[in-house]
Amino acid sequence: MKVTPIGTVGGEGHWLLAISWSLTGVAALCFLLRLYTRLVVVKSYGWDDTVYNGSFLLLLICTIMVHVSVLFGLGQDQASIWNDSQDRLTKTLLYLIIAQIFGVSTMGVAKVSLGLFLLRLVTERWHRLAIWGAIGVLFLVTGVTSFVFAFQCAPPAFLWNKTIEGGHCPIPITPFAILLGVTCVAADLFFAIFPWVFVWKLNKPLKERAIIAGAMSLGLVAAAFGVKRTIGLGGLASDNYTTDSIPTCGWSIAELAITLVCIAIPVCLPLWRHLFPRTLQSASTTKPGSGGIFALRTFGGATMQGSNPDQQRSKGRDDAESERDLRRSPSMDTECLAEGANASIRSLGESERHDLEGQRTHG
Repeated sequence: MKVTPIGTVGGEGHWLLAISWSLTGVAALCFLLRLYTRLVVVKSYGWDDTVYNGSFLLLLICTIMVHVSVLFGLGQDQASIWNDSQDRLTKTLLYLIIAQIFGVSTMGVAKVSLGLFLLRLVTERWHRLAIWGAIGVLFLVTGVTSFVFAFQCAPPAFLWNKTIEGGHCPIPITPFAILLGVTCVAADLFFAIFPWVFVWKLNKPLKERAIIAGAMSLGLVAAAFGVKRTIGLGGLASDNYTTDSIPTCGWSIAELAITLVCIAIPVCLPLWRHLFPRTLQSASTTKPGSGGIFALRTFGGATMQGSNPDQQRSKGRDDAESERDLRRSPSMDTECLAEGANASIRSLGESERHDLEGQRTHG
């Protein structure tokens, strides 16, 4: 079987590049919109944003490395590439492996950014412990899988350079890849369902709570992609790696891109409210100018004001103040009510005292 010249796309490489770049482009758009929302609209930037931005850069590098690998022969028969040039096969596998290492890293890091975002919203100890537990498991499994993938062969360079004499790969990578896939799917499900625990308890209209929690539950879509990718991991153990790994590679990039899109959408809701202020008015029963849905600090530091243009152009509050408002517990609300009642009593007492003094004066 003939292979195309170096620098051209052949075999299964066409659809792999089409899928990779189209979805990476969508993720790039969401990345830019999310960054604009955080820096300009809500004027709030945190560690979760830094981790998210890093995740997108990892995805971009992964896609670029896949593209370079395709130009050397990825998507075409491995034996044919070997017959054409052993150095060509070495470079094809090298760039593919670099892409996969970045891809594995992106899987964990992207979901960690969502966990860090949720940590800014919760106050109860068990909520924080649950989120930190999920983040810890993701870091552990991602780190172990990346390490095993890079050092599964002896010497490690045999993974991409098949000309090394005596080289072999004693560690099977497929079980670790399946473990990572299952862990990522479980994390997607956890981070999609968990926000309902605390969002549903907020003192907000039903429709408003549903919009907020629903937007944060888009990770279910990423979980579906993760299931599909995990099912097809058998190609990692194939002797024709440059062809049989294509479905896994394509679904991996698709999962990574969709994950970044799903994480960005709820954060971009203030931008949507800013551009189309009337589209979500019915979802809120708050007074005009109070910010509607976005008076809740779930999606950033500042309140998106209502229909008043002056208020829309005003600077947002500090992120810490905003999240402190979101985190207000029932006990704090009770204390505020008690203070208000005491103030009313004191005011009433002063009013009666002034009336008595007035009567004495007239008398």
